[in-house]
Amino acid sequence: MQYFQTKDKKYLDVAYEQLKYNKDFVEKGLSGKNSLPIVSLLLNLKKYDELEELLIKNKSINEYSRLNTLNTTRYLKFKDKDLPKAKLYIAESLKMIKDTIDKKPNDSLRYADYFSMRMFLVGKKGALKEVDSMKAVNKRYSDIFYDAILKDAIESYPDEYLPK
Repeated sequence: MQYFQTKDKKYLDVAYEQLKYNKDFVEKGLSGKNSLPIVSLLLNLKKYDELEELLIKNKSINEYSRLNTLNTTRYLKFKDKDLPKAKLYIAESLKMIKDTIDKKPNDSLRYADYFSMRMFLVGKKGALKEVDSMKAVNKRYSDIFYDAILKDAIESYPDEYLPK
């Protein structure tokens, strides 16, 4: 929490040192209750190789979330070195998300995933335009969903993780 208030990396470094000695993490790697904070920590520290390895080994996290996070991690790992390769990982996630939406069209959270992935390809402005386009033709969801959930998530996403 202190890192997000101060953006001082020392808080991440301290948390990472503590993580390396955490019994549950050492024995189980990513597991249910600890997976989200660990993923966030490793992403913020840009420890993409370590996170990728943990996600590959892990079978206890929901498969959809695991693969989505794995593809995002791989995108971040390659975006500055090989952007075409990085974009392939986003395309994989987009396909998986679209397949899920086709099976469960009322699952609004998948649209949040979809626009998060689109943001990696078209930037924040492009993703916001796409949300507006969906809002104009799809009245299934409320203005609050479009504006306070989808748009706020896009606008608050850290620019450092997006392509330059």
